Amino acid sequence: MARGTFEDGGKPIYLRIAEGKIVETVEEGAPGAVKRTTKSGKEVWERRDGYVDGVITSMFHKEREYNGEVMHSLVIRLRDKDEHYSLEVTRGSRYWVGILMRLPNVNMQKTVRFSPYDFEGKDDKGGMRKIIGINLYQNEQKIDPVWSKTNPGELPMGKQVRVNGKDVWDFEDRDAFLMNVFAEINDQLKTGDIAMGGEQNEPVAHADANEPEDDGLPF
Repeated sequence: MARGTFEDGGKPIYLRIAEGKIVETVEEGAPGAVKRTTKSGKEVWERRDGYVDGVITSMFHKEREYNGEVMHSLVIRLRDKDEHYSLEVTRGSRYWVGILMRLPNVNMQKTVRFSPYDFEGKDDKGGMRKIIGINLYQNEQKIDPVWSKTNPGELPMGKQVRVNGKDVWDFEDRDAFLMNVFAEINDQLKTGDIAMGGEQNEPVAHADANEPEDDGLPF
């Protein structure tokens, strides 16, 4: 069963991923709504679910400006019976990386489940760290990534570079590789876009523009 209901004359339900949940900005008093205060101090109401199901009908990357900064994101449109969704994911985030690393193994003719996660776990040295990512499922089976930490294949690894005297991670090569993967898959995806309505100028998927999701480490 997909999350949400379809009640708005053919318009999709706009979703995003945050803190390991599928999030929809809703009105106060909506079923399942919980209040959240954004980093800017604004109060918003959201519905948060563990997953969303649907057949992928179209995908595209878009960019927009927020506080003078250009934001890049991936939009995935989904259909489940008479329910339509528009799922937005920040480019370069672990959710984005996790999706694109699995897309080549997705059967585009079948329902796929997007199930993000965000929890505290142990690192290789026995300490604690944030475990952030996303699982995709079809026919109740987890979809494996094409590339992994132990089997990276042609996927470029992140590298540390010196910026203003500090070492920071650079994933430009990795992201460029995954964008090419996305372009090849998207060329083969030729279905359903008219039913979803619009092109790349749809509304932002949430009340506050993108807040950073994670540090973007590769795995």
